Amino acid sequence: MRFRQHNGGMPQPIRLAALACGLLGGALGILVAPLASGLLNDNAPLVVPQLLLLLITGVMSLVGVLRRARGGLGGIWSAFISLAVAVFIIAGLDLLYHSDSLLEPFGGLALLLAGELLLCSLARGWLGALPIRLRSFLLVTGLLLVSFVAPYSALPNPLGAYYLLAGGYRYDPHSPFVNRFATLWDGDPIALVSARLDLLIGQTGLAPLDPRQPLESYRVREVLSGGRAAWARVRVELRFADGHTRLVSIPALDSPAGRLTALDRLTVPLQAVPGIAPAGSDTSVQLGVLKALPLAPAADELVSTILSEPQASSVRWAPDGRTVLLRVQPEQQGTGERGPGLWVVPLDGGDPWKLVEEATDAVWSPDERSVVALTWQPQDGPVWRRAITAIDVATGVRHRLGVTDRSQIAVVRDQVYFLSGGVLWQVPVAGGSATRLAALPDAGPMVAEGALVPTPRPAHHRGGRRERKRPGSHPATLGRRREPEPGWAARAALEWARRAMGSAG
Repeated sequence: MRFRQHNGGMPQPIRLAALACGLLGGALGILVAPLASGLLNDNAPLVVPQLLLLLITGVMSLVGVLRRARGGLGGIWSAFISLAVAVFIIAGLDLLYHSDSLLEPFGGLALLLAGELLLCSLARGWLGALPIRLRSFLLVTGLLLVSFVAPYSALPNPLGAYYLLAGGYRYDPHSPFVNRFATLWDGDPIALVSARLDLLIGQTGLAPLDPRQPLESYRVREVLSGGRAAWARVRVELRFADGHTRLVSIPALDSPAGRLTALDRLTVPLQAVPGIAPAGSDTSVQLGVLKALPLAPAADELVSTILSEPQASSVRWAPDGRTVLLRVQPEQQGTGERGPGLWVVPLDGGDPWKLVEEATDAVWSPDERSVVALTWQPQDGPVWRRAITAIDVATGVRHRLGVTDRSQIAVVRDQVYFLSGGVLWQVPVAGGSATRLAALPDAGPMVAEGALVPTPRPAHHRGGRRERKRPGSHPATLGRRREPEPGWAARAALEWARRAMGSAG
């Protein structure tokens, strides 16, 4: 009983643990001060005073903790510990909210040190003298504050740590109850998205805009913090000039690697391409989301415009214009029962059907009876390979045509042209043996980033002097291969096809 009274009603294990935390907080505070101040990279006038303040408070709090352990704690040392707690809280919040990095480690460490010193100061003194009901009330109030009320919720707290580890935290930005510690990784995605939406007021265009009605206003409804594994998503209600609204989910990434949102593709100015006339009001093409097409309501069940509308490589119109070949990726999957894959969507309102579970690209045959699809092959080395498969649209029967190490193919008449190993090949859509057309040294395979592959040299050096290759010699070196220019395979195949048709005519 005497021990508990002498130590503020705290059992000895709790008191010793608090003192250990206080020692750790003071010691780490001294070590983290030079790093957190950014003295080596920033010459601003305020850096040196901040550095000195952090160092002084760290040293004095460490001395105060030691004096407390010996039972000789005076009022001045309690004041130093309280000052250290305040300084570390202010410095930590400043680093978190004004740093270029979202998850600023030194800001979080400063807040953690403040909590450790605060625990040390509460382990003995006025807290133990309070009635147990009042102590319980203060404890519950403190937990609620650091869990739900900003800026207190920016302190490290168990609930915020759970959300960070769980990888998702949903909150209403208009509510005062937000766990800011759980949003440290994503920063403030609302500011990023709002800045982009402000630029789109009065504009028409691609999703999430409307191709006909200009954007009039918007309201942020909800934020889903993605944590370290995914982007944050901001749910926004868009209101257009004719009064209709649309609720969209816009991904946003605020990290040291960059500040990106799904709206950046709409706010970046486009450059004119020489030789291609820009689309005007008299053109017969209007851009918009796929579900805006009145003839294909079933496509709404396949495509979601959370990140982006289907790209040009994802939608292939049949030659007769009555059917759409739609490639739905897993991240584009909507909320309906239909899953990702390669789908055939009739534009007369018929039910879509799936041709294959996964495809990186697909091309119609001219007679529309077959679809030639590319699917990933298991990677057993640095080269990325795709299987070429012809699929009968009516029956779903498949037969393999070959393997390519590029991302594109070309279908001309009843022939498929593809590249493999720097060689242009031709194979009938109906199947059969592939015919070697020509070697194309500049059309090498696509390899994984940073992979090392043999690269031939046109000439080599010996003794500091360049020599010509002898017949039969193939010197090679291991080097980083640059990815070939996209679209090369299709252009080469079409050129060969034009030559073949010219010679046949």
